Amino acid sequence: MMMMMKTVLASAAIFVAVSASAMAQTPPGPPPEDAILEMVSGIVIDQYKTSSCEDLRTKKGAPPSEIIAQGMAFMRDHPATRIKFINMIAAPVANRMFECGMIP
Repeated sequence: MMMMMKTVLASAAIFVAVSASAMAQTPPGPPPEDAILEMVSGIVIDQYKTSSCEDLRTKKGAPPSEIIAQGMAFMRDHPATRIKFINMIAAPVANRMFECGMIP
């Protein structure tokens, strides 16, 4: 469960960075959140699919970086975005964690 949170936090950080980039490149108006969410969730899912179980275990104990903390803050302030993001990554991440013996 801790690894999932760290993954969510890391992904949130990526989401913040990608959001800023996308907003700078798009005309005024609402940001393309669904496209950003799909891209970020794809990155997270790919990380879990391509990382070895040992790599996932090693990353589990790493302290969060400043950008991850910013991502957490973003997700706290945008619960609808957080819910969409977690719904997208929950099953693939949890299944990989199960395969690696990281959750019962």
